[in-house]
Amino acid sequence: MQAAPLSNNLKRLFRFCLVLVGLFLVINVIIGYSANQIHNEVKEVEHFLELAEDVRPNFEESLNLYTAGAEESIQYVKTLRPDSETEYIQFISTVEAIGEQLSLPLDLESVEGTNKTSPLGNVIHYGIQFYGGQEDLNRFLAALETLPYFIRVDEVHYDSFELADDPSDVLTPNIDLLITLYVQ
Repeated sequence: MQAAPLSNNLKRLFRFCLVLVGLFLVINVIIGYSANQIHNEVKEVEHFLELAEDVRPNFEESLNLYTAGAEESIQYVKTLRPDSETEYIQFISTVEAIGEQLSLPLDLESVEGTNKTSPLGNVIHYGIQFYGGQEDLNRFLAALETLPYFIRVDEVHYDSFELADDPSDVLTPNIDLLITLYVQ
């Protein structure tokens, strides 16, 4: 009778060992699969780092190529901004000369109270009034574009003299411009 309980205990022990072996086998497969994935990721990262070693010097070279002319461009833009009274007077004289060249009686004046700092630096606003047609306005604006100054046309107000009701309005300035001169 003793043999039956002993064989029962052996069967239980054998089953328990089989369960443990099966469990360890599953855990080993999972750990092996994870280790293989980690190994593959390490290889990919090493390959990427090898490629990145070549990219960094190329990136620095291309950055130098793109920014090499930036200082020259900045200096050129600064030359487009007057920084002394004589340069302001020269700008005013140049604009008046354009008016004379185009046979336009210009009234150029600084607009007070609007001279302030913009995101692009200090500015002076000028109001320009004259009498003329749309072609005169186009020629004047084209001449302004050729000036060696950093300017922006903020407003253009044009009243067609063909639509004027009062004959005395025909002789008054019908074109108003507000321009911004960027200064240092």
